[in-house]
Amino acid sequence: MAAVLSADIIARVKDETDIVEIVRQHVQLKPAGAVYKGLCPFHKEKTPSFIVTPARARWHCFGCGTGGDVISFLMEVEGVTFPEAVEILARPLDIDLSSALSARVEWTGNWPCGPIFCVPATAAASRLPISATALSFLSRSFRARSPVSAVGSSTRVNRNT
Repeated sequence: MAAVLSADIIARVKDETDIVEIVRQHVQLKPAGAVYKGLCPFHKEKTPSFIVTPARARWHCFGCGTGGDVISFLMEVEGVTFPEAVEILARPLDIDLSSALSARVEWTGNWPCGPIFCVPATAAASRLPISATALSFLSRSFRARSPVSAVGSSTRVNRNT
């Protein structure tokens, strides 16, 4: 079962968590001006290319190209899911996640296109907006595999790709 957390709770966890302290639990960091440097925990290296920028609450490795925020770091280094990482970070902050859960979706294992792409036609899924272009594409692409009403989409269009 996957928990869906509200954007406000996720933002609060990110804002109130000290990224340097979380990263220091896994990487030996040394101050270097406004940033902290260390050896990347995701690949072997001799020269520090792993940077933590507290002002932006971000981390980046110039050696392997990975980077992100405190949640993505915890996900990568501990191998946990997004909700699990948020829960781990929320515990010491005394943030109650039980009231923050907005919906739950359960995958029974019998959807034709898997849990990532198919969403059951629940109340949460039925509230997803769908544009005419997306509806046309989905009816052509998933005609034989899944009912179109069970697939969510975004109305945001990226014309740069």
